[in-house]
Amino acid sequence: DPFFTLRMYFSPEVTVPRFAIVVSTKVSKKATRRNRIRRIMRERLRTHVTGIRPGDYLIQVQPRIIQMSEVEQQRAFLELLQKARVIPKQ
Repeated sequence: DPFFTLRMYFSPEVTVPRFAIVVSTKVSKKATRRNRIRRIMRERLRTHVTGIRPGDYLIQVQPRIIQMSEVEQQRAFLELLQKARVIPKQ
């Protein structure tokens, strides 16, 4: 995906899904913009957390995400999770 990199780690000790969202200064020099992107991603995860398999997930946001609107960012993020079979297709 040109907007995100998703890494998944599964271990028997992990009983809940845990997420780390990385938005580097390459995406935006402004912390408010980077935090806004993180909040959007976390909200999408929160609404779908019941269907997510337990494990550790690392989501890296790529700089091209800045060119998209918030709605497009949300849509691209959900598509990524669905393609990776993290959440079921709707």
